[in-house]
Amino acid sequence: MDGSYLRVPSGRLRTPWRLFIAAALFLVVSLAGSLVFFALDSLFFSLDGPLETVGYGIASGLSIALAVAVATELLDRRSLEGLGLVFGSAWWRDLAVGLALGVGLIAVLYLAGMALGVYRPRFSPAVPDPLSIVAGFAIVTAFMIVVGIYEELLFRGYLMTNVAEGLTIALDRRAAVFGAVAVSSLGFGALHGLNPNMNPLGIATITVAGVALGLGYAVTGRLALPIGFHITWNLAHFVFGLPVSGLELGVRLLETERVGSAFVHGGEVGPEGGVLGFSTALLGCLLVLAYGRWTGEGLRTDLAGPPTDADGEA
Repeated sequence: MDGSYLRVPSGRLRTPWRLFIAAALFLVVSLAGSLVFFALDSLFFSLDGPLETVGYGIASGLSIALAVAVATELLDRRSLEGLGLVFGSAWWRDLAVGLALGVGLIAVLYLAGMALGVYRPRFSPAVPDPLSIVAGFAIVTAFMIVVGIYEELLFRGYLMTNVAEGLTIALDRRAAVFGAVAVSSLGFGALHGLNPNMNPLGIATITVAGVALGLGYAVTGRLALPIGFHITWNLAHFVFGLPVSGLELGVRLLETERVGSAFVHGGEVGPEGGVLGFSTALLGCLLVLAYGRWTGEGLRTDLAGPPTDADGEA
């Protein structure tokens, strides 16, 4: 192994050190963003309940996205294009497919729940006071866009790319990419395990959904598909009046009575906490792989490579 245990010959830190420093940076910046939000909220807005949750989530998400950009430039010595932000016609095609997959899968899940008798819907739009329905959904949509972008930048763009590169010290690039999908998905599931009302099946479902998102990055080399998928997967829950990953924000178009076994419908976690959500996440993995096969791009093993101006050491 050329270089030292700390750095590669080009001067870049090795992967474990980059990830350790980046994790500390992300934590500090997220906390700082949250403190700024709460200070401004106490001075000017006095938000509470779901609106405070949304405000905190947007502030924290934007802070982490900024921290990812800084870590990418200073620690990784990559451009943001190296994290899958490669814009062009293929990007917009991937984004459209991702958006369709996210909402389509949740719609299929909901119809299955109705067929099984565990979901009983009625049209009953609701939002937190004093918002209108349009304003409520606009705010939640903005929140889900921020969540979709920053979590994909963090888990697929930053973590997966760096883990794939690091694993090449022991694996070929193809195996390294699959290993990185697994590692990033486990981290994704573990983080969501901190959400309120979460259960073990919910963590497993979110981990499998992370695999679908990671495969979306692995077969395209772009973050557009996972970003689109993530946004509408989350947003569709609110349309149907279901919790998403244990969170409820009081925004819905349909009011859905959940009956029968929570093992099926997920209970307070939402669909992800039951077999309906787990099965849907598995289906999502298969559909993403099918899309990758249709595009003919194949597995993007270049994701496991170093930045183009570095020397290939992990």
